[in-house]
Amino acid sequence: MRNITKIISLFLTLVMLCSCIVGCGIGRKKKESENTLFPNGLLAVQVGDKWGYVNKKGEMVIDPQFDFAYKFSDGLAAVEVNEKWGYINTKGKMVIEPEFDSAYKFADGLAIVCVDGKYGYIDTKGKYVIDPQFDTIGDFKDGLAIVYVDGKWGYIDTTGEYVIDPQFDYSSGFSDGLAVVCVDSKYGYINTTGEYV
Repeated sequence: MRNITKIISLFLTLVMLCSCIVGCGIGRKKKESENTLFPNGLLAVQVGDKWGYVNKKGEMVIDPQFDFAYKFSDGLAAVEVNEKWGYINTKGKMVIEPEFDSAYKFADGLAIVCVDGKYGYIDTKGKYVIDPQFDTIGDFKDGLAIVYVDGKWGYIDTTGEYVIDPQFDYSSGFSDGLAVVCVDSKYGYINTTGEYV
């Protein structure tokens, strides 16, 4: 019985770690554009040491000019230029200037960005919706995003307000209204108000 408990505990820990990785997307329904190699009809490709985009016919439509490039989401793609990240539109125009230390895909109009080691969220215009202030963050799921601050995990809403204060040693993103949490090596489930179920 003790071995089964250890196995279950290990499994839950692995699930939580995977779900806490920034941009991981576990438990989030994917949009049709995320289920394709060609979101918005374009695929990021590397030519030499630069990245550009081809269409479904294999024609280069955005010339290789980026140090790295992610796939499109919500009509924008994160690209790296001279060790800074910004966003281009499907025409290849830089619509959010490269000013971030790292940047991730948009999901429901928000993207995770990092500045000076702290993470926050921007909208599709590049305006901060939630200023960079967290050590680690995840995508919004069920209206909440997991955040890591001062060694503890908690949850914020889309305005950046804490809905569930950082108090967990480990926690996962929400899926179907529930999240796995751990305090003092004891695991359980909470709902979106922070109550154990």
